[in-house]
Amino acid sequence: MKKIICFIFLGLACAGSEVRSQSYIPMLTDSAYWDLAYSVVGMVCNEFGPNGAGPYRYRIDGDTLVNGTAYKKFRHYEFHRVSQNPGPNCPPFYLDTVGFPGGDLMREDTVAQKIYVYNQGTQQEELWYDFDVQVGDSVDYGIGWPTSGPFSVDTIYFITTPDGLSRKVIQCNDAAISLCGFYVEGIGGISGPFLPPYYVFEEGWWLMCAGIYNQSLLSPVGNFSYYCGALTSSLNEYSSNFLNISPNPAVEFIDVTSGIYPVDVTISDMYGKKLKTYHLESSQSIDISDLSAAVYLVSIMDAGSHLTTKKIIKL
Repeated sequence: MKKIICFIFLGLACAGSEVRSQSYIPMLTDSAYWDLAYSVVGMVCNEFGPNGAGPYRYRIDGDTLVNGTAYKKFRHYEFHRVSQNPGPNCPPFYLDTVGFPGGDLMREDTVAQKIYVYNQGTQQEELWYDFDVQVGDSVDYGIGWPTSGPFSVDTIYFITTPDGLSRKVIQCNDAAISLCGFYVEGIGGISGPFLPPYYVFEEGWWLMCAGIYNQSLLSPVGNFSYYCGALTSSLNEYSSNFLNISPNPAVEFIDVTSGIYPVDVTISDMYGKKLKTYHLESSQSIDISDLSAAVYLVSIMDAGSHLTTKKIIKL
C-alpha cells in the first residue's frame, strides 16, 4: 500500500507528556485559515492533483443556525497556477480573492474541548475532534471513511508551534489501521478540518498549510521542497500592511508599498513571463506606461522567501 505523509510541523519543539498547554486553544476562529490540496499518486506534482482541483483556502464565513444551534460556515478561495501554459498543476500558485460559500458546518464547545460537524446528509450532528480524550478512547468516524472504523487514540503529546503556544496532539497508531493519522489542538486533522484525520491512500485531500493570517503553523515536505509561505504565494493576502498596490486599475504608474523591506518585485503576464523586475528598499512608484492594456501579476518576495502575488489591471 502506498501512503502519503505530506507535512511536518514547521519550527516546532516536541515535548514529553509532562508538558501541558496553558489553556484550550480554539480552532474555529475568524482569523484562521486552512489550505487543502488534493494529492494523486503518480502524477507530476502529485501533491496538488490535476488542474482544476485546487488547492483551496478555507476561512470561516460567519454563523448560521440549524435547528436552533449556531454553526460556523466556511468560504473557500482557489489557488491558481501562475503559469497559464499547458502543463501539470505545479506551483507557484496565487490565491484568488473571490471566494465561494461551502456546505461544511462546524461548531466548537470550548468548555468540553470538542468540535462537531453537522452532517447535512443525515441531518445529524457528529463529534469530529475530541481534545478531552484519553489514551484508549476512540472517535468513530463511521463506515465509508478510509479506515472503516474508529479512530483509536494511541498517543497524546504536546508540541510548541512557532507562535509560542503549546498544542495537544491526538494520534492514532493502531497497527490494524495503516492509515492512522492525528489531529492538533487549534488546527485540526492531517486531512483538513472536514475529513477524518487519516493519512492519504493513493489519492485524497491533505492539509497543506494552516495558520492565522501570515503565521504559518504547518508545512509540507517530500517532493515539494518549498516552505509553506512560498507555496501559498498569497499567504499574506489578508494582512493589510504586507503588500499594497495602487492605483488599480492603473494607466502609467503603480505605487508598491510593503510592510517589510527590502523586497524583490516582479511583474509578469498571465502566462508567467517576467516583464519587469525591481529591488526595493522602500515604497516606490513603478512605471508601467510601456505595458499593453491587460491583466498582470505583481509578485513580491522578501528576504525570508515569503512570496505574495496580486493581480493588477493596466488600462
